[in-house]
Amino acid sequence: RQYHLVEERMTWTEAQSYCRQHYTDLATVTSEEDVVKLNDALGSYRSEVVWIGLYDGINNWKWSLQNKNYYGEGEAEFRMWGGGQPNNGYLDEYCVAMNREGQWLDYRCSDRFPFICYNGLCNSEILSIQYLQKTISHWPYYFAAWRMKSLFLLI
Repeated sequence: RQYHLVEERMTWTEAQSYCRQHYTDLATVTSEEDVVKLNDALGSYRSEVVWIGLYDGINNWKWSLQNKNYYGEGEAEFRMWGGGQPNNGYLDEYCVAMNREGQWLDYRCSDRFPFICYNGLCNSEILSIQYLQKTISHWPYYFAAWRMKSLFLLI
């Protein structure tokens, strides 16, 4: 997995769209080793917090990347909350950012922060697959595009 810091401040949803367009998705963090990699990606840049790909509501947190093939056993449940978090302090804090210490805090998704995207492989070594339907002379063609491998498959 490679992490990429984007310093432009965006809402969580805007950041998710940007990451999906230019990389794979917002950062998914499945272990303490990933937290170290995220801090390395931040380097000397030290915003107060940066968006990561965790979202939803209290006790129902999900990763932006929903592909179950991506996660090993227990990895999707990894959490590194800061003290007293998640607290839903403003009653609508459904998105997660990471602070300088690698701890996670819940924020309003409409807040604007820098964010971390990643390029990564699923457990099956295939990144996300995008299916595009194109009709040529009434014949449907489906293309599967593997981003990292630059491979296009015509089915």
